[in-house]
Amino acid sequence: LFLTKSGEVYTCGTDSRGAQGLGKPSGSVKTPTKIPGLEHIVQISCGFGHNAALDAEGHIWIWGRNDYGQLGLEDRATRNRPVKLPLEGMVSVNCGGKFTLAQDREGQLWGWGSNTYQVLFRGRKQYYATPSVLEGFEGKNIVQFSGGSDCAFWLDDQGTVWTRGRNEYKQLGSSAAAWNTSPELTTVDIPEKVRTVCAYSAAT
Repeated sequence: LFLTKSGEVYTCGTDSRGAQGLGKPSGSVKTPTKIPGLEHIVQISCGFGHNAALDAEGHIWIWGRNDYGQLGLEDRATRNRPVKLPLEGMVSVNCGGKFTLAQDREGQLWGWGSNTYQVLFRGRKQYYATPSVLEGFEGKNIVQFSGGSDCAFWLDDQGTVWTRGRNEYKQLGSSAAAWNTSPELTTVDIPEKVRTVCAYSAAT
């Protein structure tokens, strides 16, 4: 995805499961093409086949793959055009592999989609197709976050990184079990304060 200075979004590449948001899937989009219906966008994010965009009014638009409810639309049907979520006052959005994270202007953290490795710590279900506030962040002022394949990281204003999810390849930065099943978040042991965190697939 490409976000222009004027707040429009362009896309190119494979159009599997409606990932390009252009309507009827076309196999691939060979040149950057404007996605209709997206205006005044201030942030974009890509997952494994699903995408999200945040507009200047605090609304999240989402489209693409949805087999784990990662679109947050209360079902698992693919959407090949952007759909606005019924959320207000959002300030940030990030697509993990098969889940989506967000934050509102009050500082609350939200999540929906795949919960296979307890990354959303919302119980034992495999997925949650409805956006919900995530627990466990009381007393933490989160300023940035990033989702990987089945893991997620949240950075607070003290430079500490909090994490949860799959750790099969030690992507959580520890030698702990293959995934974190504890109801508590764990921290990443880095000797200096962290400014930004970025997760991708099984690496951080």
